[in-house]
This record gives sequence, C-alpha cells and structure tokens, in this order.
Amino acid sequence: MDSFFKLSLDDSEFDNINGINIIRNKERTDINDYREIFEAYYKLSDKKIYVRSLDLFIQPFKDWKEGKSSLWWQNYQGVKHNRFINKEKATLETLLLGAGGLFLLIAIHLPSRLVLRRLDHIKTYWNKYSGHFLEQLLAKKEPVGEQSTSLEIFSIETKIFGYVYESLNPESRDENVQKRLLALLKEPKF
Repeated sequence: MDSFFKLSLDDSEFDNINGINIIRNKERTDINDYREIFEAYYKLSDKKIYVRSLDLFIQPFKDWKEGKSSLWWQNYQGVKHNRFINKEKATLETLLLGAGGLFLLIAIHLPSRLVLRRLDHIKTYWNKYSGHFLEQLLAKKEPVGEQSTSLEIFSIETKIFGYVYESLNPESRDENVQKRLLALLKEPKF
C-alpha cells in the first residue's frame, strides 16, 4: 500500500489538488499526505467493497472522513515496525481491511483502472460498451458512464473482493443490487 501511494502521487490527475506540489516535494511522505490527496480526489472514505466469502461490505478508509488514519493502518504500521511487541495487532480483520484497501485503490485509481479494463477485468452488466469507447468512460472519475441517462453498471471482482463503480445508474449505489450484480458475473479471472 505504501508503495502504491508513493508511486501514484506523481500521476497527472492529482495536478490540480491544492498543496500537491508541497507533498510531492517532501523528502518523506506519510499516511496523512496520502489521505489528503486521495480523499480529496477519490473520496475513499465513502467507497465500499464487497467481501464475497463473508457476504458483507467493508469500508477500509471510512475513518478518513474524520481526518484519521484507519485502525487497520495503525495496526499494520505497528506490526511492520515492531512485530514482536505488536504481534497481537496482526489480526485477520487487519489483513482483510488492508488487502481490501489495496484492492480498492487499484480498482479506482485511473491509471490502473485502464490497465484492468484492457486485461478485461472490469465488466459491464449490459455489455453496452466495449473497446475504446469503454476505456474513454473509465478514464474519468466516478460516476462512470455517459452523461446521458446511462443504465450501465461497471464492476470488478476477484475471488475475494468485488467493487461496483458508481455510475449514473442510481442502482449502482445500492448494496443489494451490488450483491446481486456481483453474484451474476462469471467466476472472476484473478
């Protein structure tokens, strides 16, 4: 996750965020810097991902809304920097939220989203769009879709997690619709 954040800071979509150049020029960036940029641009605190085997939604970055680091991030840092003293923080919940957070970042970050689409990992429910036009739609922040009244719903799924991109279809934000949609998709490829 740290590597993802560090490498992504230089991506052009962040160029218009206030204070980005200060953060980019820092010798050492930290989670507070990442939260400032990624929350401003993607609203990560509002994003939910579906955990298939547990049949539930999680919000790995929900604490970012209040300007706090997530507990799972704090636990991860504690284990990373002193695993013997903090071994009780190495829980399955911390692992699930951390892995889910990384999945979410990869799924929504615009440069990685285009790669995922080219690899055919991002699906459309109605299969209305394909090829270059679909890539143009996915190259923009959420909500994804045409600016007309598009009913298309876009999603990505692994064997563990699923994410339905917010689209212009209001049902794309409904958890029950998201569960049904993800259940209808073929077995994930990765």
